[in-house]
Amino acid sequence: DTDLDSASFDVVCLLESSCYALDKGKLIEEAVRLLKPGGRLVVADGFLQKTELAEEEQEMLDRWMRGWVVPNVLSREQFGRHLEESGFEDISFVEITENILPTSLRMHQIAKVIYPCTAWAHRLGFCSERLKNHWYSARSQYHFFTDGIACYGIFSARKAG
Repeated sequence: DTDLDSASFDVVCLLESSCYALDKGKLIEEAVRLLKPGGRLVVADGFLQKTELAEEEQEMLDRWMRGWVVPNVLSREQFGRHLEESGFEDISFVEITENILPTSLRMHQIAKVIYPCTAWAHRLGFCSERLKNHWYSARSQYHFFTDGIACYGIFSARKAG
């Protein structure tokens, strides 16, 4: 609940923030409430490519979510269903994973060096568990995208009316 006036926006844009919502359905319902009839919702974020993960993939995903304090991640199909169920029309999804891979790779390379240092610093009591987990997340994200576990894309949907 943003406490903003209903039907007061032409566009609601969520840039790498929908992943932090505990309940994605409620997030989308709030966007519906905020948008004027015919208004557009645009969501750019990471989404799972599959809902059935191997045990190793699930463990890596759980640890990644802890590191960036992400409560859950939906597949693009699940997120799209929430949009449909909320009454959005003209729903489209454009996958742009290739566009974010260079930055994700740089982050991976930096974290590959920093993560072992933070792991040792954590063992010695010089840094928090959260900071150590953050660098794990930065290191592992690249693999989510290149191993087909996740994709990065943009949803666009129009509120009916």
